[in-house]
Amino acid sequence: MDESPLSLLGDQTKLSINDVNTVNEIEGHIPDKRFCTVILTVFAEDNTRVAPVVLFKGKGRVRDNEKMQYASNVKVFFTPKAFNNRSTMDKYISWWYSKVNDGQPKLFITDSSSTHLNEETIRLMRKQRVVVAVIPKGCTMYIQSLDVHVFSTFKHHHYECAEEWIEKTVVDRKSN
Repeated sequence: MDESPLSLLGDQTKLSINDVNTVNEIEGHIPDKRFCTVILTVFAEDNTRVAPVVLFKGKGRVRDNEKMQYASNVKVFFTPKAFNNRSTMDKYISWWYSKVNDGQPKLFITDSSSTHLNEETIRLMRKQRVVVAVIPKGCTMYIQSLDVHVFSTFKHHHYECAEEWIEKTVVDRKSN
């Protein structure tokens, strides 16, 4: 699993290329922007067992009409800054385990971010037959498939869709 910030409107961030020619977003002044954090999980065989998770800024007091707009297969958590933190990560791991628990051992690979795991969480995961593998600091962009392949493709596609939506919305408003 890994997470990545994502602007909610494609024209609000600048793009850069990292060391392995993967497009990344530069968030800039995050408090001034509408963005979220997306958590994705990749499986060796497929990605059908765990849906995406989106972290929005807020306290979780959401109106029913807003909740109805969320995709039914996407889990939503709220955090003070729309970034992952220890308490949200604990909720995520509990939710993730409820989705993958089939009585078979699991492998959970993540980077070494301090917000991802602590010793107590790792101990609890091991009791549930989850092997925890932590990618060493500085190596993520080279070996973690989510950073190297999935997020750059996902962000590019999101950017294109957001640009198309903005163009259609502006044209529709001007013609009315």
